[in-house]
Amino acid sequence: MPFDGAHPMVIQWPGEPFPGARMADLGCRLVRLSIEHPNANEIAGRLEPMFSDDRVVYREGVECQLSAEIQTPHGVRTLT
Repeated sequence: MPFDGAHPMVIQWPGEPFPGARMADLGCRLVRLSIEHPNANEIAGRLEPMFSDDRVVYREGVECQLSAEIQTPHGVRTLT
């Protein structure tokens, strides 16, 4: 995977509807996705023309680390 898994892959879902549309809404929402990588600025630059979301934060770091903050019915939970 590109950039040690820190760069998203393109997924093409066949047919309609999009698989997420069939999932039950359990009240969970993405608050922040942090992408830490030695080349974080390059990742951000590559994604900028096709992706923009203030919830996604890119940080330079010594290794690849992903962290997601999710708002749940029981408060914010962090996945690392």
